[in-house]
Amino acid sequence: NAEHGDLLTDIVLNAELFMIIGELAKNAQQTKQDGIPFRNILLYGEPGTGKTMIAKRIAKFCGMDYAILSGADFEQFEEGKDIEQLHLLFDRAEKSEAGLVIFIDEADAALRDRKNLNNRGKNLVDAFLSRTGQKSDKFLLMLATNHPQDLDPAVLSRISKKIHVALPELNERIKLLQLYTILFVIKLIHLWFHIYKTSVAIS
Repeated sequence: NAEHGDLLTDIVLNAELFMIIGELAKNAQQTKQDGIPFRNILLYGEPGTGKTMIAKRIAKFCGMDYAILSGADFEQFEEGKDIEQLHLLFDRAEKSEAGLVIFIDEADAALRDRKNLNNRGKNLVDAFLSRTGQKSDKFLLMLATNHPQDLDPAVLSRISKKIHVALPELNERIKLLQLYTILFVIKLIHLWFHIYKTSVAIS
């Protein structure tokens, strides 16, 4: 576990998942160095299990930029604008010098099975599929969902690796409590020190 310690410093995972994510990050880093296409990834499981933080850590470990968004974000746009924003995202990825991790949380909100969507929803899924038909050496696509069975079959066909991010067991929950207690205490110390320095300066 020490090998991946810096990568997952503030994420508490069970030992097996810890190693899986660590190997995933190393493979992504090697893929970037070799200049070959990335493998698309699906993280699935209950909310609040650290899927977004995992994506950020992998991006940092690989020296890549990242774009974090939710499938529900596309609903705020007028019809047609949602597709425009999707293309802008992938255009940005193709132009990124460092490479881009595209993380779409709640992917089922935008990429559901087209059998259950209206024309607008179908068009958005079609646009996504048109930009992911070929794997890219410019971006690493990571989708996250609580309901993988709701994703469109063609979207799932774009995925190379599926990883279940389970809720923490008792041991992991204790570690989480310890971790965030330490972080809270550190923040209190910093706040106290700031207040102390301010009061000394005023006096």
